[in-house]
Amino acid sequence: MPSPWAWVVSTRSRFSPRHADEAAWRSAMVRHALERGVRLFYVPPTPRAPRELATLEAELGAEGSTPTATVLAVPGLATADVDLLASRPRGPSELWLELPSARLSEAAATALNGLESSGRVAAWGVDRTRGPASRETLARDRALGASFVRLPGSLLSGRDERAAIADAGAVGLSRLLDDPFASGRLDGSWLTTSSVERPSLRGPPSFSSLQQGWSPVLALGFLTERTGRTLPVAALQYARRLAGDGAVLVEAATAEAFEDLARVAASPPLAPEELARIERLADAPGRGDPSPLG
Repeated sequence: MPSPWAWVVSTRSRFSPRHADEAAWRSAMVRHALERGVRLFYVPPTPRAPRELATLEAELGAEGSTPTATVLAVPGLATADVDLLASRPRGPSELWLELPSARLSEAAATALNGLESSGRVAAWGVDRTRGPASRETLARDRALGASFVRLPGSLLSGRDERAAIADAGAVGLSRLLDDPFASGRLDGSWLTTSSVERPSLRGPPSFSSLQQGWSPVLALGFLTERTGRTLPVAALQYARRLAGDGAVLVEAATAEAFEDLARVAASPPLAPEELARIERLADAPGRGDPSPLG
């Protein structure tokens, strides 16, 4: 991975009043991302993705010759898509393609490998954020030619999710972690704006069913109280550890949000007792499906 952080290019107008329009906001955000060491950009699979990619490449080209890579998530890979990519001019950033797991077939892998061999695509990977990912499945992805896989990974990650992340690394896949705490939540504002009652951040890990659904919040509170880390820094630091030599997807909408990436780098490593507490909370029986972000 070219950097431990990947900025998720927003497909919505979320620019602040300090910028004249969305174009000015986008230009400023690309610059701030580069200044904070971000070298990987992620364009989500939406109808606006081609336009977002073109806009992003224009901004990266204007910022100079810093080597970067851009992941373009596509909903599928038809013959027309392959022809378009094969004839597409090379941009200022390496182009990586991400395909949904449901669309991955031997034929699709052959087409992707052909694009990679021709130099039109630098790498390709698979989105496995939905449903379990077994070691056998991940090994098959790698055997087909995939270089990376996108998986969920955060303080919500239980044993199965953590095992999938480890298995992906073991079979030779780089990991992109889709962390809900990093997606537009870097300031921790969801703690005060959620309609669900905030539980106590103190006390032993013995929770009601509601609190069990909030286990990541309690883990964050533990880290904050004991170490002085802010909530977003604690969440990002844990996700970064899960990612290993991969990258964590970060959807930031303000320049200030990127400052948390610098704070993560300056924070001491998570201690074994902190990690054990987080995993104990994530694995708590009956934690429930409701998320504090939902």
